[in-house]
Amino acid sequence: MYIPESYMWFGLLIFLVALYVWHAVGAKELAFELTKERCEQMGLQLLDESIGGWKVSFSKSKSGQWRLQRFYTFEFTSTGEQRYQGYIVLVGGKLHHIEFDPHRV
Repeated sequence: MYIPESYMWFGLLIFLVALYVWHAVGAKELAFELTKERCEQMGLQLLDESIGGWKVSFSKSKSGQWRLQRFYTFEFTSTGEQRYQGYIVLVGGKLHHIEFDPHRV
């Protein structure tokens, strides 16, 4: 059975897109779990039980390797009255940085 070359390229493209989406979902779940953990450690409440507002870019490590860098935003509260924002950065699938806006204690 003959399969045209264009079908094979299209199949490869679909596979790569699916692989990227699978990794993106895994990274977002990891970012959510890390954010929720840090909020609990600090006595804060993660609002809406979600993170969002993501951005993807590339960054270069100290050893010169290019890594995928993902930014996610989230909202939290310390008193239950006001919403504050924070963000988390994953580089290469690992926590790079998490920051919380100044908030009441």
